[in-house]
Amino acid sequence: MPPQKAIACSFCERLPHCVPSRRKNFHSMALIKTLRGITPKLGDLAFLAENAVIIGDVEIGDGSSVWYGVVIRGDVHQIRIGQRSNIQDLVMVHCTYAYSPTVIGDDVTVGHGAVVHGCELKDRCLIGM
Repeated sequence: MPPQKAIACSFCERLPHCVPSRRKNFHSMALIKTLRGITPKLGDLAFLAENAVIIGDVEIGDGSSVWYGVVIRGDVHQIRIGQRSNIQDLVMVHCTYAYSPTVIGDDVTVGHGAVVHGCELKDRCLIGM
């Protein structure tokens, strides 16, 4: 049997194919921006699509995914996203200045194009537009 050709990982594009348990974060080209000295924090195995924008006081939990065109803007308060949550394409997550953070629990799916602003989403819920 001939040796198998090495396959690049679809997340990190490294050769040979990496093992998920060894990957820390998948955020190869996402814009992760420090604001006023606060840099977003990413959990283990967090996936950020190439054109996602994560700014300021944001924490994303282990195993969560942030898909294409998402903006998570922790510029005026904090944003916390739990473990294994899925923020789908074109979602905007923001908070309210000096009044209300945004907290997204564990195992939450925020559907395509939704706006989540200054609120709390409990664990295991689905948010649609």
